Amino acid sequence: MATIFIGEDVFQLPVLSPLQSAESVMPINFEQLDHCPVCGHKGFRVEYGNVKDYLCDVEGSFSYVRCDNCQLVFLNPRPTAEDLAKCYVDYHTHQAEPLAKSFLEPWGNPNRWIRGGILAKKYGYTHLAPSAFATYAACLLDILPSIRQRARCGLGSGAASGLPHFTGNGRALDIGTGSGIYAATLKRLGWQISGVDFDAQAAEVAAACHNLTIYKEKLDSIGFTDSHFDFISMFDVIEHLAAPLHDLRECYRIIRPGGRIMIRTPNYDSLTRKKFGMYWRGLEAPRHLCLFNADNLKYVVESVGFRVVKHASSDKGTAFYMNSSQTFQQKATNADTANTTGQVQITLAKLRIQLLAAFGQKTGDVLHLEAIRP
Repeated sequence: MATIFIGEDVFQLPVLSPLQSAESVMPINFEQLDHCPVCGHKGFRVEYGNVKDYLCDVEGSFSYVRCDNCQLVFLNPRPTAEDLAKCYVDYHTHQAEPLAKSFLEPWGNPNRWIRGGILAKKYGYTHLAPSAFATYAACLLDILPSIRQRARCGLGSGAASGLPHFTGNGRALDIGTGSGIYAATLKRLGWQISGVDFDAQAAEVAAACHNLTIYKEKLDSIGFTDSHFDFISMFDVIEHLAAPLHDLRECYRIIRPGGRIMIRTPNYDSLTRKKFGMYWRGLEAPRHLCLFNADNLKYVVESVGFRVVKHASSDKGTAFYMNSSQTFQQKATNADTANTTGQVQITLAKLRIQLLAAFGQKTGDVLHLEAIRP
């Protein structure tokens, strides 16, 4: 039996028959859900059946169902908590991803002048500030796209930026550290950074590569004190969680009042998903357990007490999602895998996403949400 948390209730779930990993003969046990893992509703319908693992080739067929109440799409049946790690044997986060050499070396005068000035003035990184004159001059250069991206260490700008404002003593927690590149970037900018990743192999690789402290335990078993962190990031993580409400409650407890949580996850209502269906890169069975749209992501974050302050979808990953989805489709149908989505198609898709965004529709492949603990 496996345990999950729905609100304040605990449910014991039966284990189904085992499947086999393509990488090993270790059995992967699955459990059947009779309710939505977010709202607890017992009514759902099949969204996609017979989905394959086109990324890591875990053997078997998988099904996604949609909750009749909150519209969450979730894998059902899904790997048990004890066996979920077996689905990550060949996962991409097991490869070290070093920071750029230019970012690791001491910043020279021009670099410090521009990057430090922008980060100090616009994001509160006052410890990086050059002279007052240089700070204001650097901000004028920020209108140039190439400088804007480089100054923000590749973390983007605008509604979907991954660059947090620096506050207090700068304690940050990166949940789902993966290859460690994001946590290492925050560390280089002056944050006191800790990481959490249930994938032990990924955690060890990232910790060694970037000299990070990464916990390989469940978030609620680490023992962080109340209101400990100023900032928490969950990038491409919540879709991997069996009990999102439970983990978000723990995030609420360990973040200080006024602290910010930043969440990024595939958008089930994206135009790419509607185009490619069961071959959409965001499904990624059997590792993606819960797939959100803009409404139910906002619902689950607010239900634990956070106040949402930024909520957008992004077209930044459109090329990746379209090309990856096409590759999955070609792999499934034995088509020519040399073909990729054309640049014209990608550009048109981005324009459509931007146009629909003007009318309040979030149809990009990535959802970006930021919330504050009141």
